[in-house]
Amino acid sequence: MVDNYVSTELDNIGIFVDKMNVGLRHFNSSIFTFRSVPGLPLDVQCFARKKDPFSQSETWLVCKEISEDQLSSSDQVHVELSVPSSEFVQTLQSKGHSALTMYIVTRRGQLMSFFLDDGEAATGYLSSQEAMSRMMSDLCAARALISTVIY
Repeated sequence: MVDNYVSTELDNIGIFVDKMNVGLRHFNSSIFTFRSVPGLPLDVQCFARKKDPFSQSETWLVCKEISEDQLSSSDQVHVELSVPSSEFVQTLQSKGHSALTMYIVTRRGQLMSFFLDDGEAATGYLSSQEAMSRMMSDLCAARALISTVIY
């Protein structure tokens, strides 16, 4: 790394989670905070929040970025997590935490996201049309997390 170097790249995942947290605060829900996890690939970012104030269990978001062009250019999208990421998710779940895989879709205009279920993450592929039909805004993602009791 060069001294006095400033990156001009946007952190789309961080921007999306920040906006989602605004929605969570609006609904009086706990917010997600960034968690540094050594050993995970650079393209994966993790965020966590307490499930409730009386529990040690947390909900973790394992986030990756994908472009809208990648979604629309093929019939299938490769969504398999790397081995370290998959092992990390399994470790979290074995300790009683919830782990959700969330893709942030970069596109013109508003960032969007979609969640994967455990089966989709295990198979490694998702229909592009299915992914695009699930895309939701930051506020919709906040509502989805709030309306699901286990997260």
